[in-house]
Amino acid sequence: MWVGMRHIIRGAHLALGLFLISAPALAQQTYPGLPINSGSPANQGSQSNQGGQGYQSSQSSQTFQYPQTYQSSQTAQSGQSALTPGSPIIPDERETLATFTGDALYDSNIVRSSREFAAIRGLKLADEIFTPDVQFILARPVGRQILFLEGDANYYYHAVNSGLNREHIDVTAGVNAHVGPCQEVPTFEYSRQQTDLANQSLNVVANAVTTETAGATISCGRQIGLAPMGSISQVWRTNDAPQLAQVNSNTFTAVGGMGYRQPVFGVITLFGSYAEADFPNRPNPTGPPGQTFGYLVYAGGVTYDRHLGGRIEGVVTVSFTKLDPNSSISPSFQGITYAVDVNYHLSPEITLHAASGRATQPSNRLDANFSVNQTYEVDVSYLLGSRLTFTLTGFSTAVDYHTNIGAPLVDLTQETTNSILATVMYALNPKLSIGLNGGQEDRWANFPGLSYSSSRIGMTIKATY
Repeated sequence: MWVGMRHIIRGAHLALGLFLISAPALAQQTYPGLPINSGSPANQGSQSNQGGQGYQSSQSSQTFQYPQTYQSSQTAQSGQSALTPGSPIIPDERETLATFTGDALYDSNIVRSSREFAAIRGLKLADEIFTPDVQFILARPVGRQILFLEGDANYYYHAVNSGLNREHIDVTAGVNAHVGPCQEVPTFEYSRQQTDLANQSLNVVANAVTTETAGATISCGRQIGLAPMGSISQVWRTNDAPQLAQVNSNTFTAVGGMGYRQPVFGVITLFGSYAEADFPNRPNPTGPPGQTFGYLVYAGGVTYDRHLGGRIEGVVTVSFTKLDPNSSISPSFQGITYAVDVNYHLSPEITLHAASGRATQPSNRLDANFSVNQTYEVDVSYLLGSRLTFTLTGFSTAVDYHTNIGAPLVDLTQETTNSILATVMYALNPKLSIGLNGGQEDRWANFPGLSYSSSRIGMTIKATY
């Protein structure tokens, strides 16, 4: 079975070329019921991933998937990472949706390192990954409130490195509540997945990271006038591998602000935030007995959300962030952090999307409590008729791990990763679509052997009900 599937994947190179040649003829067939454009920044991020779940970002999961669009203001306002892949969609009406996807992906470097480091881990560089996936949204009104459950569950089968086989689960339950002029959204999210080998020490191969998040947001005010807002969240992050117990972390975040809404002007919000991160299994040698490593983050700034007609949509957040560690051997940070997300509908067929961010994030490295991440993303989506969609995505991220003083420099401290992905999706009918995707990812790392190049090509079939 595996041998046959490998031939199918490697034959996708030829299929992609034939598909592009025949695309203009296929595009002449139309389905009036299919949407022409999503028309919203929240959906635009998912457009760049129409090639299917087989592609996962090195920042998030085992295989290579470009992240969702930047979560707008509240994540950036916390001073933490501006990228939040898999952020839940908050339904505002009764909804039932299920999408079933099957992906086959060839990756020339699943290990995310040199061939020598792959041998140390007991792995082969190239692999084929097969992923059945189901995504769902279930929302039901109860009075003025909307109860919802949504999620994504899949399993990664590796034809060569079977030790990397792992489930990937992400489920969110919540309530979209309305009391008076306010909207309250309490949520709980559970996520479990194999961590990307690019983000693990060399002595770790199989590791599942589990993330549990409890939080609530509140937004008040009417369409015109003052609009107070706030949010709180608690995140628990744990690793299965004993070698990574010291990077388990707990993070509490609180954000409060006051906005002003005016339909012509948009929405501007002044905010302040507080975050506290703790590494419960990492003792602090410079603190009192029993204290573990941790840090506090203070941030304050402004968010501007503006929609210029139906063509331009954008959210910009700029803040000053100060990070104070509780250990004298841990570095601090203070400076400007930001998140920008803009969509431009050049025509009904062409949409341009750009996003960028700079933020701090708890580190998954043993000798660093946090990193500063600088990220850029550009997407171009082109609809040829109502059946065929072409998407080209470029993504670049630079990560600087702020290493503790005196730590042995035997791990990654700086990296820059550049990726490009081309996707073609064809709708066979309103519920069934197929796609081909191909991409290249290159990483430069300060530590020898952790720089790599990876070429990927994959196929997707998707059914929505």
